[in-house]
Amino acid sequence: MKDKNIYMLAMVFFCSLLWSTNAFSQELVKDVSISAVEAKVQMSVETPNSYLVEIGGPDGYYHKETVNFTNQITLSNMNAKGEKFKDGLYGLQITPVFTLTEEQRTVLTELRANNNEEGMKAYRAAQNLPDQVDKFSMNFSIRNGQFMVSSQQEGILNLPTKSSQWELDHPSLYASINNVGLEFEDHATDNSTVVVDQVFLDDVIVDGSICVGFDCVNGESFGFDTQRLKENNVRIHFDDTSSSASFPKNDWRIVINDTTNGGGSYFSIEDATANRQVFRVDAGAPSNSLRVKSSGNVGIGTGSPVVELHVTDGDTPTLRLEQDGSSGFTSQTWDMAGNETNFFVRDVTNGSRLPFKIRPGADNNSLVINANNSVQVGGINSTADAQLIVSGTKAIILPIGDDLQRPTASAGMLRMNNENGTDDLELEFFDGDEWETISGVTGGGGSSQWTTNGTKIHYNTGNVGIGESDPTGKLHIKSGGGLNSGLTLEATSASQYGTIDFKTDQGLAGQFLSAGSAFSNAIFTPNSTSFANYLPTGNVQLVAGGASGQILFATGGFALANERMRIDAAGNVGIGCSTPSSKLHVNGTISTTAMSVATSIACSSDKRFKKNISPLQNSLEKVLNLQGVNYDWKINEFPDKHFNEGQQIGFIAQEIEEILPLVVQTDADGYKAVDYSRLTPVLVEAVKEQQAIIAAQQAEITALQKQVASLEELKSQVAALTQLVMKQNDTNSNKAQVGDE
Repeated sequence: MKDKNIYMLAMVFFCSLLWSTNAFSQELVKDVSISAVEAKVQMSVETPNSYLVEIGGPDGYYHKETVNFTNQITLSNMNAKGEKFKDGLYGLQITPVFTLTEEQRTVLTELRANNNEEGMKAYRAAQNLPDQVDKFSMNFSIRNGQFMVSSQQEGILNLPTKSSQWELDHPSLYASINNVGLEFEDHATDNSTVVVDQVFLDDVIVDGSICVGFDCVNGESFGFDTQRLKENNVRIHFDDTSSSASFPKNDWRIVINDTTNGGGSYFSIEDATANRQVFRVDAGAPSNSLRVKSSGNVGIGTGSPVVELHVTDGDTPTLRLEQDGSSGFTSQTWDMAGNETNFFVRDVTNGSRLPFKIRPGADNNSLVINANNSVQVGGINSTADAQLIVSGTKAIILPIGDDLQRPTASAGMLRMNNENGTDDLELEFFDGDEWETISGVTGGGGSSQWTTNGTKIHYNTGNVGIGESDPTGKLHIKSGGGLNSGLTLEATSASQYGTIDFKTDQGLAGQFLSAGSAFSNAIFTPNSTSFANYLPTGNVQLVAGGASGQILFATGGFALANERMRIDAAGNVGIGCSTPSSKLHVNGTISTTAMSVATSIACSSDKRFKKNISPLQNSLEKVLNLQGVNYDWKINEFPDKHFNEGQQIGFIAQEIEEILPLVVQTDADGYKAVDYSRLTPVLVEAVKEQQAIIAAQQAEITALQKQVASLEELKSQVAALTQLVMKQNDTNSNKAQVGDE
């Protein structure tokens, strides 16, 4: 039994995907295999971040899904509900999607906004990004709920290895013969059936119709056809043989239908050189799917286009603009459509919202954007100096909330109205039961608590709420937005200030100033220190705007000479220093009760800063007189010092001051502190003095060791001489005894 799972190269299907030559030359799909219950598309390129898979089928079926990068995309013959797909012809399209980095997206977006095509191309080449991404597409058929599978595929021709004649045996020969190179010997001179090439060295004129293809028959009925291509794989190839670089030489092909079992039926035009399908009409397309009139007008769905592009449909003709993510930009789809209820723009990506509508019958100039960028409703007035201009006599309804189609008034609505038939215009508020007049304008009859006094307007009683219907203070501002949605303080010119004053019954307590560009600062200046105990708990945030913004702290006035501390754009803190070069840069003395250092503290020590340089003297003697101690801080007696708990180790400042007064500092209250870092050079010199003593002692020890060694040698010599003398004495004694005998 033959295996039902057949294996077909992707080129058997129509593969229209090619990579741009600047970075990608590899085909997207390696091969395709189809069984009765699934189709597998084997991917061969590892560059895309994901794939956009789209499937269209019978009865308007359409499915789109983004698939993260994978080596294989598998299609099942059943949907997510476990139901088999309907029988019919389906189309599959796979688009590679590239995700740009934030930097790449920013650069390309700016280049695109400036219409810099050459710049975009150069940047994509430098970043190894494709400047063009085509798509892989194929057709497949479902029959009886299963993929159609064939044990034989069109386009394969088994020919003799070498033959000058062979019998035409329909349907065993296919149009794929165009891909097979044949070499024919000289044709026979007898009456046998011979297939040979024919070469005409002059014009060929056919007086009648012509049929080309393996399925042409004798007595072919042409009807009105002048030329007919007749076989199971119909192709017309345009092969431009130009060899000069200055002449165009691209090849083209007209393709009729797929060559695979279950494939699609269509008419298409291919860029044969690039192997791309650039134009296609599927079988069954309705009449006037695309019509170009002699006037140049193009019709879609109509045979009588009356404008440059005329789209006709029985239900909501629609134009879709889809950015599919293949170039790395975020996917986004928009529709422009119209029907008997409205013309609208639809945000398909974000829940098919309709952010823009025009109702049929809208008046002329219902909405106009003038040349000065002002927006006008109900007329044209290009010279008016206003951002929004509303013309007409109808009420202006300002609904509260998201429902912009309220048929009747609702609580919270505002309107400007002149229903009394006079020139008076009233601002009205709907409280849920009826319209209430808030104020009268140009002599309106409504009461108002707003009072005009010269160039000043004030509210003479009650609380004022902005964004708050029940204000709890004299001015209650409520905002649910982000930055710039609350209170804005702006200087009117470079040398001016915008201020918020804080006052008590005693007068000005403080000011917040938004200074003009001549000052380039936002400043809070308390007028008194008496409010220190009333600061609320929590955080106070000071923000310097811009990439180079800094926060400065000053006392004694606004002059730069009065600066005491600053935080620069890099986050470095300078105290007594306007150009801090480290996280904490202090020009001056630091006093502390405890210190914890994560990395290091550097103190200025450059020789160029110093004079009257002399070596330290008697450092060892001073160190020997120091007394290290263990101790506990008096935490309860001095809570404002924030001493550490537990036993400590260190020195007594008064004792060190008697020995090394330069390392002890005394504050305004008479309390003393030790600069432990200044002990380091004293300790270094003490070690050096001690080392000198040790070296001298070592020299003396070495000399004594040499003397001892000499004495030991002399002692050995004396002992040896003593032994020799004693031995000689014994010899002499023995000789004396022998003589006596």
